[in-house]
Amino acid sequence: MRLLLPSLLLVLATGCVRQSTYDALKGECDADRARLDLALSEEQAKAEQLRREVEALELRIQALTDEKANLLKDQSQLEGSLAELQEALAELEKRKRAADARVAEFKSLLGRFQALVDAGRLRVKIVDGRMVVELATDVLFDSGKADLSDEGKEAITEVTGLLVGIPDRRFQVEGHTDNV
Repeated sequence: MRLLLPSLLLVLATGCVRQSTYDALKGECDADRARLDLALSEEQAKAEQLRREVEALELRIQALTDEKANLLKDQSQLEGSLAELQEALAELEKRKRAADARVAEFKSLLGRFQALVDAGRLRVKIVDGRMVVELATDVLFDSGKADLSDEGKEAITEVTGLLVGIPDRRFQVEGHTDNV
């Protein structure tokens, strides 16, 4: 036993530190723990902030994706409308060219009849897209007569000569005299 007690004292003496050293090391450890806890809190706050930013960005990505889908749908509809409008425009241009050609043809025909129009023997008008040529009844017939007058025969011969020079056309002839 004698040996046991000094050995135990020796072990205890070497395992112990002074209170001041212990207190200093404990203070450093507590300060380190406080710094680490603060750093952990700051990092957790940063992580939470980044998580919120990621959520916001994911929402923004979804909104932009939806907006893109809507824009693509609108673009597709607009392209369809544009194609329809282009077809309609082409049809209108075709109709305009045809109408312009008819107007030019009518002007050309009117030019052929101009001498008779200027002489007052003939009137030319457009009715329902057709050229109507009217000979004055007093030129064609004497009052109360059913036979063409000489002036009427001459006018019809002149108009006939002009109409013969117009190919690929159909003509309708109407006429009457007074009933005296």
